[in-house]
Amino acid sequence: MTDVWTSLGVIGVGLVWLSGWLWLDPVIAILVAMNIVWTGWQLMQRSAAGLMDISLPPEKLERVRCQHWPDIAGRDWREVAPEISAGG
Repeated sequence: MTDVWTSLGVIGVGLVWLSGWLWLDPVIAILVAMNIVWTGWQLMQRSAAGLMDISLPPEKLERVRCQHWPDIAGRDWREVAPEISAGG
């Protein structure tokens, strides 16, 4: 998505050239740069979270449990662990 905004920034520079509004060029450049920094920050956060082995939020974790183990969804792990280790 960053590429789309960068491309729109290039089109915006074309509008600066056509209109003669020279003040618009730095505004577009700042907006594109902020978008690139924001996207880079999000990417680094996700990468660091993966490296640090951070768990999913509880609501997503419960959704995964419901999809993959429907018979144990919504139950506490302490009551399910003996069943799983016993093969049941």
